[in-house]
Amino acid sequence: MIDHNRIKSPFNEPVGYMIATEGPRNGNAESFWKIVLQEKVTLIITVAHKIGNEWGGDCCQYFPVAEGQSKEFGDVCIETVKLVK
Repeated sequence: MIDHNRIKSPFNEPVGYMIATEGPRNGNAESFWKIVLQEKVTLIITVAHKIGNEWGGDCCQYFPVAEGQSKEFGDVCIETVKLVK
């Protein structure tokens, strides 16, 4: 399980809120993506010094690193459509 909170959006979003959560670790990346799907999240912003536990990162590599690639987390399959750096 991964903790998450709804925050009232200052923007004119259709749902009127955003989701704030910790960066997923290897043991809860599937839970992270299930929350994303459940809450119909359309944009993910990562605020982390490093991503990837193998390099001492703040969270695991929870998305494919190249556009068009996919990665599975339990029964959830994620495809990177667009990366913005």
